[in-house]
This record gives sequence, structure tokens and C-alpha cells, in this order.
Amino acid sequence: MILFYFYSILGFTNLYSISNYKNKYNQNLNFNDYDYHVFFDFYTIFVYLLLTYNIVFHFINYNTLNTGFIIFKLNYLIQFTILNFKFHKLFEFKTFENQNFTNLLTFSQIPILILSSLFLYFNISFLQITDIISNIAEFIGLNIFYNSLLIFILIIIKIFQYVDKLRKDIKTIQDTNNQNIKEIYNQIIQYKYIISNKITSFNNILNFFTINNLITISLLYENFNSLNQYRFILFYILIAQFIFIEFICLGLILYISHIRNNILNELYSPVFINTYIKKNNLQNINYKYNLNINIDNLLVDDKLLLNRLEENGTSLDWIILYTSLNTKWVEFTLCGIKIHSIDSIAKIILYSSLFYKLFL
Repeated sequence: MILFYFYSILGFTNLYSISNYKNKYNQNLNFNDYDYHVFFDFYTIFVYLLLTYNIVFHFINYNTLNTGFIIFKLNYLIQFTILNFKFHKLFEFKTFENQNFTNLLTFSQIPILILSSLFLYFNISFLQITDIISNIAEFIGLNIFYNSLLIFILIIIKIFQYVDKLRKDIKTIQDTNNQNIKEIYNQIIQYKYIISNKITSFNNILNFFTINNLITISLLYENFNSLNQYRFILFYILIAQFIFIEFICLGLILYISHIRNNILNELYSPVFINTYIKKNNLQNINYKYNLNINIDNLLVDDKLLLNRLEENGTSLDWIILYTSLNTKWVEFTLCGIKIHSIDSIAKIILYSSLFYKLFL
């Protein structure tokens, strides 16, 4: 896969790691096996140093203009670090076996390369940043930055597919009045494991992106009058980029949370309650049909006992199903705040405003 070679050039993975994890998790991928070489580790360190050099270079030479743009470049180093430690999780979740996921990542490299090139052209032509090493680091950093965000967005979309599949399965149980939910329960446990691990592994991509860019925009706004014409344009580009990415990520997360809440509501529907919770005992039968049956006159046979055991079993199924769906499994957090509704976004905006007023 050409995608893996490109990611190896960006440095957050290498050919040996890809081969190793492909074999470890039995991935059916069209990619050759490569042996370990110390060069792979040195190259990763080299990219770290390159990205660090870019930050130090701009801090020394352009700190008087505005520190906000320098803080923004921390995005490259942060996202590189996250991918360096978490990229292998995509193999563990067998993500690359999904051809659509792989194709989207592959073909998205074209617009990412174009966008990174435009930023680089802007830096050289208008901001007069001509240091070759810094520009190489900027180009690599931008590609890492956009690929990290793209991976996160595609993971959210994949989580949405899992959650929507669960919603349809729950709806099927409701429509067909099917009391045998062992199969769907096993599927729910599997989906919950995948969803929880994906969120745990990649949630920091959005967290650090949000924190870093909020600080960047705040610092730029605080020194707004010191910006020249071209940095003024770049400031608005960064704001538009931040809003666009946050809108996509938070919109998908809120919609996933909405579906999760709908799934829980379905469990309280009359069909579910009547099927799994409400049981016919002797008292209910006498009251419902105006009878006067005495339990002493009844004969308890094996069939009656089996029916009672089955009824108890379906009640336990409902309890297990509800407990599984009600516990933590779609828990995105942003700046330490769980994202479940618009109120969560309002809290984040409020805390961000307070931070700006108190510290900037």
C-alpha cells in the first residue's frame, strides 16, 4: 500500500512496525514484510528534532511578531507524538481491512498535499520565511497534522456506524418481539469494546487540537493590532480552519450521543417492558380474567418450571442489556468535559472565555 510508505516518510510509523503489526493481528493487507533496522528509530528521532527545530527557529526569529503562530506549530509535534504511540491501534482494530477507510485515507493525501503546499507557499512568498530546514519541517508537520485529524474524523464515522448498527438491532428486537437476545448481546459487548478502545486511544487528538488552537487564537486576538496584512489573513485562515474541524468532530459526536440516548429510550418502550419485564403470575391472571384460581389446586410439572425459568432468563437478559448500554462506552471528552449535548459545548465555551479573561 502506497499509503503506508507515505506514512513512513512522515515518521510516526515505519515499514518494520507496519509489517510487525500486520502479522501480529493477522491483517490481510497487500504489504511486504520488512525486517527491523536501527535506521527506523533514528528517522523517528530525526523527525522529532526537525519539528522541534521549526518551533525554536520561529521563536528566536519571529517571537516579536506574535507568539500565537509559534504555539500553533506545537500542533505538529503533539499530533506526531500521539500517532507515534497510537497508530498501531488501527491494526489492532483491523481498521485497514476496511477498504473504504483505507481508500479515503489514500485519496485524501492529494488534497492534504495541496493544502500543505499552499501553506508553505504562503510562508515563503508572503511571510518571507526562507529557511530551508524550517520549511521542510513545516511541510512535514502540516501533513502529520492534517492526517491525524483525518484519522480521528474517520474513526468517529466508524463509531457512528457501530452505534447505528446497534440501534437497528435493538429496533429489530422491538419489531419482531424476539426474546432471544443472546446473539445481539454478544455483538453489543464486542462493539462496546471496539468503541471504548477507539475513543480511549484517539480522543486526545481532538483534545490537544482544541486546547492548542484555543490558546493560539486567544494569543493572536490579544495582539491583534500587531499583525501585519499577511499575518492578519493567516489569523482568519486559522480561525476558519478551527471552526470547520470542530464543527465536523463535535457534530458527529453529538449525533452519536443522540443515537445512544435513543437506544436507551427504546429499552423502556412498551414492547420491551411487556416482553422482558412484565410477567404473568397467578395474582395477575386472576385479576386480569376475573378468575379465582387457588395455587393449592395447581399441579406443578416440568413444563411449567421450564417456562418460569425462561421468563426469569428473559428478565435477566433485559437487565444485562440495559446495564451494558447504560455504562460507559460512548464517552468522548473535550478538555475534561463529557460531550453529550449542546450544554457540554456551552460549558467548554464558558470555561474558555473565563480562561481568556483570567490569564490573557
